[in-house]
Formats: sequence, structure tokens, C-alpha cells
Amino acid sequence: MVDGTCHAGLESKACKSFFAALADTVLSPQGRLREQAAKWAEGNAGTERATTIGGIRLEANLNPNGMQATPGV
Repeated sequence: MVDGTCHAGLESKACKSFFAALADTVLSPQGRLREQAAKWAEGNAGTERATTIGGIRLEANLNPNGMQATPGV
């Protein structure tokens, strides 16, 4: 599990960039999916949404503002 929390604000560029980098890094072994994961993470920062990309579940959280990456089920 990879878990990241950002305290810069829900819609801040810093948090969006941080979560995009988290997703990109987690999906780095699956090169063709990295961009898709990063775009999803950036677009869903500050939400309560989840998706599975390449067998990795990305889940955005509001309290605290964070994102988790876990094996997809």
C-alpha cells in the first residue's frame, strides 16, 4: 500500500501534482498506463472517487485529503 496526504488544500496545484506523481510512480512498471493513472489522480484530487488501473486501485479521500494505492481486487 502507498498512502499520501496533502495539506495544501483540496484544489491546490501542489496536491494535484503530488497525487499525479504518486500514481505515476506506483504504475511505473506498467509504462503505458502511467499517464492514464497520473491524469486520473490529478483530475480526482479533492474527491471521494476510486478506480482500478493496471491492477492497482487508486482511491482519493477527502478527510484527510489523500490518495491510496493498493492492489486491485
